[in-house]
Amino acid sequence: MTHYVFEGVVKHIFDTQEFKNNFKKREIILTTTEDYPQDVKFEFTDETGINKLDDYAEGEAVKIAFQIKGNEYQGKYFTNLRGIAISSYTEEENF
Repeated sequence: MTHYVFEGVVKHIFDTQEFKNNFKKREIILTTTEDYPQDVKFEFTDETGINKLDDYAEGEAVKIAFQIKGNEYQGKYFTNLRGIAISSYTEEENF
């Protein structure tokens, strides 16, 4: 599946949320560094990604590799940006 890379500054990292069937997710908000900054939310759902977010702090420049996921639930459609990897912007990381 195709993945994309997004660069930004960590605005907020949320606590892990737990749902039915042992499903877990953790969300992170990144702010772009453009003239008109945008806040973009990503979610990590695998245990490795969820725990990796502990290595980062608000104000830190990072890049996230992600996939676009979509689903339908009770007649409503949702789009999520599912994080698959994260690294400091200064790290040499090939996603």
